[in-house]
Amino acid sequence: MGAKLSDIDLDYDAITIDTCIFDNNGIALERGLLKQLDQFKESPVQVLISEVIDNEVLLHLTDKVKGSRAKINQALRSAENQLRVTGKAISEAKILIYDEGEDVDVARGRINDFYDKTGVEIITCEGAVEVSDLVDRYFNFKAPFENKADKKNEFPDALALLALESYAKSDNIKILAVSTDKGWAKFSENSDRIEVIDNLSDAISHFQPHNYAQSTIESIKSDYVAGRPNSILNAIAQGIRDSLDGIDIYVEANSSFAFEEDDVHAIYDSHDVHCDEKGKPEINIIRVESELVVIQITAYVKCEVHASFGLSVWDSIDKEYVGMGSASGSTEEEYDTKILISLTGDFSEGLDSVEVDEVEVIDAPSHVEFGEIEPDWWHEEP
Repeated sequence: MGAKLSDIDLDYDAITIDTCIFDNNGIALERGLLKQLDQFKESPVQVLISEVIDNEVLLHLTDKVKGSRAKINQALRSAENQLRVTGKAISEAKILIYDEGEDVDVARGRINDFYDKTGVEIITCEGAVEVSDLVDRYFNFKAPFENKADKKNEFPDALALLALESYAKSDNIKILAVSTDKGWAKFSENSDRIEVIDNLSDAISHFQPHNYAQSTIESIKSDYVAGRPNSILNAIAQGIRDSLDGIDIYVEANSSFAFEEDDVHAIYDSHDVHCDEKGKPEINIIRVESELVVIQITAYVKCEVHASFGLSVWDSIDKEYVGMGSASGSTEEEYDTKILISLTGDFSEGLDSVEVDEVEVIDAPSHVEFGEIEPDWWHEEP
């Protein structure tokens, strides 16, 4: 039976996240690394979010909701024109899409649900930030302010960090902050209460007990280096294949003809796991429970993207598009992706007692450039 989070001594009492980390993870609050923060709700670890970060994330997520709805509207208009979908069906679809309220309401609902599941505590600035301290930092270029023309843009960072530090001092705790912002890192150099790390998976790993879970990871690493069969490594490969099945890929191409892509799909070619200098896979422990361990690896994936296109030209006399045949092509795509692997079983009994419960591949190709496309019949043998 593995140790629980509450059984171990922690270097940090709380974790907090900057807006850039939410953005870097696509503000995917219900999956991926951000979802893994829900493990701290019933633990000694506090999840703190500054009200400044909360408002920034709300703005960014609202923009995403607005953009998604705009794309859906565009697709519905295309469906009405090209697929002869009835106006009534289009209207019913729009009702479903907008039933949850305005863009900002949808975004706020998702954020609040994330906070509830994660046990987030919002840290307010009022009463926590001394205006004199803020002014002093601004005019004397103290972190997170820098000696540059647009330093006023760093006011939100300063408010967030000073409020968090004030909270940490009053509660006598130490906070691990996750941010890629240089100002945050500079601020932490003179803070006894806040330490900054730029990688969310590494940050989460700081709070994990390693015991039996670490033993399982070492077995995975040894099998990878030796090239031995391993059910977990096999599941990762299959997970990558499955993640490419049916993905939505935006096609960019050039042509002297009008064109519409017809069939776009990706086929798995190969992948390599990111390794350390000794050639062993780099694996982070993301979550530990009595019979559940979530680990993360990063893989470099190669795939082949195939597409077919319907071509046409505008007939200015008949005022309609005239078909000019079809075109097809393929291109190789390469990308890095983080992969979360959920393992279940009795970890004290070794790798043979561990099973893969889920493989979540975070990234996949989203757009592909096909270059110039021409009708296939242009290249047929006479």
